[in-house]
Amino acid sequence: MLFVPADPVSVATRPRYLLVDDLDLDGLDDAVLVSTRNSVTVLFGSSTSPTLFETPKIFNFGKRLRRATTGDTNSDGFPDIVVADERQRGAYLLESNGPRSFAKARFVSSDLKAYAIAVAEIDDKGGADLVIGERRSGLIEIRLNRGNSAFTAGPKHTSHTGLERLECDDMDGDELPELIGVAAGRSGRITIFPAEKSGNNIAYGTAISFETESNKGNLVIDDLDRSGTKDLALLSRARGRHSSRVELTMTDAEGRIAATESIEASCPSYGRHRHCRGRGLAVADFDGDGIVDLAVGLRNQSALSALGTRRSGVVSFLRGRGDTFIPDGIAPWLERSPEDIAAGDFNGDGHPDIVAITKTQSLVQAMLNISSPGPTVRGERRRR
Repeated sequence: MLFVPADPVSVATRPRYLLVDDLDLDGLDDAVLVSTRNSVTVLFGSSTSPTLFETPKIFNFGKRLRRATTGDTNSDGFPDIVVADERQRGAYLLESNGPRSFAKARFVSSDLKAYAIAVAEIDDKGGADLVIGERRSGLIEIRLNRGNSAFTAGPKHTSHTGLERLECDDMDGDELPELIGVAAGRSGRITIFPAEKSGNNIAYGTAISFETESNKGNLVIDDLDRSGTKDLALLSRARGRHSSRVELTMTDAEGRIAATESIEASCPSYGRHRHCRGRGLAVADFDGDGIVDLAVGLRNQSALSALGTRRSGVVSFLRGRGDTFIPDGIAPWLERSPEDIAAGDFNGDGHPDIVAITKTQSLVQAMLNISSPGPTVRGERRRR
């Protein structure tokens, strides 16, 4: 895996949350940055820019913005941006008006202090529905989309207190999106609500819950072991431990937990007895062998003098082997310590790149993937 740093991008406000999606459907991924200081920045991917992005587009609204997601809430075929607002108890919708165009932000109220947010097609009316989570209580509320800018109250569920993140994804391959909640803090927990068909709608059954180590909600969902079902990878760091770990939760064909594994996020040449803190987790097939890999953003890496760099952030890679992940080196490229990272093909060359944000600086930086095809793996020709 080979990467080179792209030029950093200065943005107006310090971003706290990061997500990647192809918002304009041009085949290039785009980045969405959310600042708690009431702004959302959109960076459209570029095949020619030295930063890998076009000039930032900034939208200002809200009181205390939290996590964001994307989904087609107005049924126009383009992803919309949905952002939780904790202070105002609800979520803002930046609805698309076609490629690279968004309507004025519209507010959808909730009974909860919205912190975590997800979207899913839960009923057959309107567009995508909203799933809103409250951090302190762990309560989850579904707001059903009735079309024509109308949302009504739907079912409520209870996750674990300290709810940091919500995701809706088809874990078992039945085309129904399971509801996944991640509780953060000194002792974390993942809660999975299985999806069931109820007439033309989706209902969520009794939750499956299991403990994790301390985490900040850095979760990725993908088929990590090539079993045909989705698995979970969570970045965590237990108290008293110097390095972070990636906790893997594999599922079987029925969506049940089949295996777990914990892998250390490698920090080679790290000295001075400082903590090697993981900040951000991304998943993609970085080396083009048909098996997904993991990337971990690491903070406080100024002690990596053996690498001959003064840059304060690096990315550590875990190469996928189908049945596990193995350390595969690091890239010492970040100008600042990362707060979060994500993967996407921002220049359209077919290789997944990496983008990072830093909370202490209004700075975004991408890393261009220049990896070459490798050897044949398990009798299969490697794909780019």
